Amino acid sequence: HVGYNTRRAPLSNPRFRAVLASLIDKRTLVDTAFSGYAEAAASPLAASPEWVPSDLQWEGRETDPLHPFVGASGGFDPETARDRLLEAGYRFDEEGRLLAPGT
Repeated sequence: HVGYNTRRAPLSNPRFRAVLASLIDKRTLVDTAFSGYAEAAASPLAASPEWVPSDLQWEGRETDPLHPFVGASGGFDPETARDRLLEAGYRFDEEGRLLAPGT
């Protein structure tokens, strides 16, 4: 589980957090950083079916059911990430810096 301080922008924006979550290749992270001794999860709740709604259960799936990784296993797709940020209301200046909605 990755937790964020959601009291301040940009992490106070749930759309930004959703894009950020999709930038983490959780399956590769588990396999490489934890040598397979961890389990990827879409929720900090225990992975037992009675506690986790079916749409949040990872078991039997290759990717996060809520925020699928924007790339292939071990690879990253920056264009898709950029598109998702644009869809969330963010924009980029001429130098490629990310600008929050309304700025």
